[in-house]
Amino acid sequence: MTNRSLYYDRSGHPIGMREWSVLHADMGYKIVARDELNGWLVSTVWLGIDHNFTLTGKPVIFETMVFAPDPCQDDGYQERYTTEDEALQGHQAALAWTRGQIGTDEYSLRVVPVELGE
Repeated sequence: MTNRSLYYDRSGHPIGMREWSVLHADMGYKIVARDELNGWLVSTVWLGIDHNFTLTGKPVIFETMVFAPDPCQDDGYQERYTTEDEALQGHQAALAWTRGQIGTDEYSLRVVPVELGE
């Protein structure tokens, strides 16, 4: 058995389940970055629950995923991170990966940050 916390805030500090549930419901807190590239969605979020299932090393609390415009298409991109800085760098890497999947250069690609609705 370990004393390791399961829940962490965006700074990586341990928090309780109740605080996590309040923060997780706040989309402004949860979403780190979201961009749309020609219909492809690149999303980086704070998970808040440690996804480092080895229970050794630092907690893994952020995730980037790419979603293709066609739900039947296998987009196949998912990465997880320990810190928000790593997650932001990973988001940029996911944007580059997506550009490669689309097959367009950086200058002809329309990148649209996705705004959060109320």
